[in-house]
Amino acid sequence: MNMSEVEMRHIAEMVAALDKASGKRAANTASELNRQQICAALGVSESTIRRLEQVGLPYTPVGTRSKRYDLNECKN
Repeated sequence: MNMSEVEMRHIAEMVAALDKASGKRAANTASELNRQQICAALGVSESTIRRLEQVGLPYTPVGTRSKRYDLNECKN
């Protein structure tokens, strides 16, 4: 399933709003997403994201265990 950029941005905004409502720290930008958010935006599973990381999916480490993904970079 392919999503348009507008649909992916909308998903990211909805997830950020849910995170804010639940007290979680929001991503720095609309395109900076955690693993669950990038999965939702791309329509893939977490195991797919982990496999893609092994073959070069770009991410930014946050702390010792967390990662953030730039939606625009991951779409390429």
